Amino acid sequence: MSLWLGKKKFIFVTGSFLSLFFPGLSFFDRLVACPQLLSSQRIPWDRPQLVMREQLQLFSYDQGMWKSLPLQLDPMDSDGDLIFPVPDNWMQDRIAPFDRISFSPSSFAARYEGALELPCAAREVFELRLDQKFAYLAACTSKPEDRFQVSGSPVTYDRDKRTLRTEYYHYRYSERNHLVFDAIELADPLFKSFRETAARSDLVIIGDVKNFLTLVFDTDDMDARILHRHQGPMGLVGGLQFFLKVLAFRIELALMPEVNFFDDSLYMPMTMYLPVDAAKYLRRGSGAYYTWDRASQVTWDEQKSRIEILDPEAVNPKKALPLSAPDLRYCTPKLCTYELQGAVGGRAFSLNFEITREAAALGFFPRLIRDVPAVEKVLGRPISQFPAKERMGVFFETALLPKGKHKWNFWIQAHSEHSATCGRDVSIRSLPMRKASN
Repeated sequence: MSLWLGKKKFIFVTGSFLSLFFPGLSFFDRLVACPQLLSSQRIPWDRPQLVMREQLQLFSYDQGMWKSLPLQLDPMDSDGDLIFPVPDNWMQDRIAPFDRISFSPSSFAARYEGALELPCAAREVFELRLDQKFAYLAACTSKPEDRFQVSGSPVTYDRDKRTLRTEYYHYRYSERNHLVFDAIELADPLFKSFRETAARSDLVIIGDVKNFLTLVFDTDDMDARILHRHQGPMGLVGGLQFFLKVLAFRIELALMPEVNFFDDSLYMPMTMYLPVDAAKYLRRGSGAYYTWDRASQVTWDEQKSRIEILDPEAVNPKKALPLSAPDLRYCTPKLCTYELQGAVGGRAFSLNFEITREAAALGFFPRLIRDVPAVEKVLGRPISQFPAKERMGVFFETALLPKGKHKWNFWIQAHSEHSATCGRDVSIRSLPMRKASN
């Protein structure tokens, strides 16, 4: 933690802001990116107390044949937080209302006509529908044939190289802090090579306290380590142990941040906790600055993007500018969604953010930092430990947020054949079940 006075840097310890900003957990039933994440309580179970997690199977019917589709369950608690570590026998227990079910609607196929006969005998069956494509979720009471078993995972994890690999991307997280990355590479459309897309991400939190001093947390103050992993047919979920370092001390926080690595996307739900009403204590410019190195081969398409550009003067603590209100084009009555689009080597990708409308109305929404040196000049301090010239990023202002938790979702999405189904509502209806099909 740092304290800034003018252009000089001092070390300072304070208890009242130790829990100011920390990655945490969040979950919305509807998300802007793939795959589909569904809470078990959205499924109209008849007798959920009889359904075991290991019984759940997802099938599609294509060209007269049944096919098993990847389906993954992850344990969540009533607050929407993923549970770590996952017990070894977790899948042998009953389904719970808050279990998270993930699948890809892009694999849906034709509707099965006639009396439904699945590859297994089932206690309950549900038809999932997106447009004119269908799949069938079954609580199987008999084991399907081996040819209907889905094994493996689209994500491989190289712990020694701190790298996660899929067909679409390579993601190498930082050794000093697993919440930020050293490099992201995306595959070209023919999957023959990978191109650097972004490097050396950094997170700096600034709390510019009125009539006082400025508190600055950077990634060196945040010690986050991936300690737990849960892997399945859809991807890998990692749980991190999180510490805040203040001088020689490490303070363990009561949060277990999560990162989700899927075939063509990375998902990190976040929570920021404010112990006080920020408007009473903080000046403009207070907030989260997330930056990264530009890659020379990447082009950013601001015309197609859905995000506002940060005016450096908007973070000037010496000016009392009007509240930064979100552009209503990006908001529904409940949520505001933002997208920054880019491309590298012929592969399109996007950064997606989803924030509650209530928080966005108070200025807490992403704004694109085009000119990092200009922002640092206005603030009078750096917003990254790396040289500013070739960096870009996003800024979330917190100067007007009330006391409490504020949640948002962050995705990095490599555009693929799945993209057309991202963020779409899947309808669910219960079906009668007769017998297993051969």
